Amino acid sequence: MIRAVTWNVRGLGNPHKARHVLAYLDRHQIEIALLQETHYSPMGTSSFGRKWGTLRFFSSYSMYSIGVVALIKRSVHFMLVKHISDFLGSMVAVA
Repeated sequence: MIRAVTWNVRGLGNPHKARHVLAYLDRHQIEIALLQETHYSPMGTSSFGRKWGTLRFFSSYSMYSIGVVALIKRSVHFMLVKHISDFLGSMVAVA
């Protein structure tokens, strides 16, 4: 069984909040997390989720609006076939 969650995080610009979200995912042994409204700029996504040990797929626009991320734990048997994201931060699709 895979544990997955989808979550409107209402912004992760605050480092304390980002750590809190990742700690929650760890504590509840979430393996796939689909996060909306991350409010990350394209430059701010480079380190998010790295400590969580994940495959990370982002679609970001600005630090003031929208943004989505799909986090997949490395322990999940997953082979990337295709990754699509828009430049407006509204959509990321992983197959």
